[in-house]
Amino acid sequence: MSFKASQDESAAHPIDIVEELVTSCEWNFSREGDAELLASLDNGIGTFELHFRWEQELEALFFACHIDFVVQPDLMTEVCQLLTGVNGNLWLGHFDLPQETNAPAFRHTIPMRHCASGVTEEQLEDLVATALYECEKLMPALLLLDSSDPNAREALALAMMDVSGEA
Repeated sequence: MSFKASQDESAAHPIDIVEELVTSCEWNFSREGDAELLASLDNGIGTFELHFRWEQELEALFFACHIDFVVQPDLMTEVCQLLTGVNGNLWLGHFDLPQETNAPAFRHTIPMRHCASGVTEEQLEDLVATALYECEKLMPALLLLDSSDPNAREALALAMMDVSGEA
């Protein structure tokens, strides 16, 4: 994922830079006024809804990546435990389970108080890439929890393992 922002990034509004990113990635999006942008992409398993909002009073850029998975009441405790375990291993952002949707979301806010250069293309690329990676990693675990297969709990431990190297 790579894009080129306008030459004078210091003058660009953070949401304008976000719009350049989602346009270069050819994602569907809608601009909700000057301070908000919503984008969506299909990952093959489900849809991720990306939400960017500039908060002028806080001088901060809010970001959330909502996962297309509604947690049923009987799984709420297990999903919350899963998200707590995942959050303990994240360096950037965290997973949340908003009550109004019961759908997990990766969230992060970039504070930019008195930051003359504003948000950079690299910051946005890193933020979005991290969110998509973590959400794609979480999806199989959520599907395993939702499965009626009695072996799903064992498979869940495998799905959440960090892997590295080459096969």
